[in-house]
Amino acid sequence: GRLVSQTIRASENVDAGIMLRLTQGKGRKAPKEEVSLRDIDPVQFQVMVRGSSAPLETLDQRLAYMRLHPGAMYLSQRTAYFVEELDLAKRIAWVMPKD
Repeated sequence: GRLVSQTIRASENVDAGIMLRLTQGKGRKAPKEEVSLRDIDPVQFQVMVRGSSAPLETLDQRLAYMRLHPGAMYLSQRTAYFVEELDLAKRIAWVMPKD
C-alpha cells in the first residue's frame, strides 16, 4: 500500500488538519482478502459430500469437533447435511445431504 496525505476542512465535528490514509495499489488485494481468519489454525478439516470430489467447505479443528461429529446435522448454504463420519487422521468430514 501507499500512504497518502489529504487536507481536511474544519466542520462541526472535525478540526482542520491533515489526514493520512493507506491506499492499495492497482491490482492488489486488501490484506483482509489475502489472509483468511480460518487459516490461523494450522489444523483444517475438509467437509466432503459423499460422491463429490470437491470440498464443500473447510473448518478449523475447533469448529470441526463442535459441528462435524458423527450423527450431527451440519448446515451450509441453507442446506442441511447429515455427518456420517469424521476421519481425524485424514481430516475429512463425510456428509450426505438431508432431504
